[in-house]
Amino acid sequence: MAGTPVLRKVARPVTSAMYNKKELLELVDLMVQTMRAAPGVGLAAPQIGIPLRVIVMEDKAEYVARSSPERVAALQRTPFPAFAVCNPSLRAVGSDGARFFKGCLSIPGYQAMVDRYLNVECSGFAPDGAP
Repeated sequence: MAGTPVLRKVARPVTSAMYNKKELLELVDLMVQTMRAAPGVGLAAPQIGIPLRVIVMEDKAEYVARSSPERVAALQRTPFPAFAVCNPSLRAVGSDGARFFKGCLSIPGYQAMVDRYLNVECSGFAPDGAP
């Protein structure tokens, strides 16, 4: 998917008319399946060619268990179930950050050092429209 135009454009917001509709729920299901097949812990709709502001995330206990206890502690990984956020907005909470190798599901095999905030607040909507 590297070089795909959808990855270089701002994704469209999910409208209120789309919430709880079959198409959006099927998109979220496809995204979770795609993320798990990679395997990955997060995926945005543009990564599978859909220009919508939708993300899915999940960190399974089995993924966390594959890392050493030291790495789990350094990454502050805690398993959590799959969930989706439509029209996500992230805000850093504090200024503490860390740099880790991260993979990219859009470019299989690609990894890079990425700076991330240690704490963020995510707001948005569930696929059913709940905040």
